[in-house]
Amino acid sequence: MERYSISDLIQIGLRRFFWVAIPFLIVLILGLLALDRVPARYHSKALLIVESQQISPDLVPSAVRAYADDRLQTIRAELRARDNVVALAEQFSLINSRDETPFSQKVGAVREDIKIRIFGITNRGGRRQQTGAITFEIGFVHENPQTAFRVANQLVTDFLAA
Repeated sequence: MERYSISDLIQIGLRRFFWVAIPFLIVLILGLLALDRVPARYHSKALLIVESQQISPDLVPSAVRAYADDRLQTIRAELRARDNVVALAEQFSLINSRDETPFSQKVGAVREDIKIRIFGITNRGGRRQQTGAITFEIGFVHENPQTAFRVANQLVTDFLAA
């Protein structure tokens, strides 16, 4: 087996420079052109934290923890329901009526842009395991940052009202 010195490796690299540099530059230019064609998408989101009760559970039993996850899943399903998505789309002109795409696909696209993530229930440390906080994130993705903000704000309002 032949050993190569540092100077040998540098000479090999310089001789093969164009075999690496030209494909790299071509891919870089094509990537930048493709990136220019992709529309910008803005994600507006709100992080909501629901704190647990501050009174000891020995004095007042908590009814919130028992159904908190189920209730959050129900509210999430309500916000993503077809009627609510259509009303939201009409309120903020999210659906292009001139487009040839079927209406159900347009509604599905708006539904996919609604982002609701439930991070779950965190516990506080201590002698007893007590419920800490329920954290969830509500957001909307759109090409226009103002529309993304307004729709996300409406989603948070609807979430808190439910």
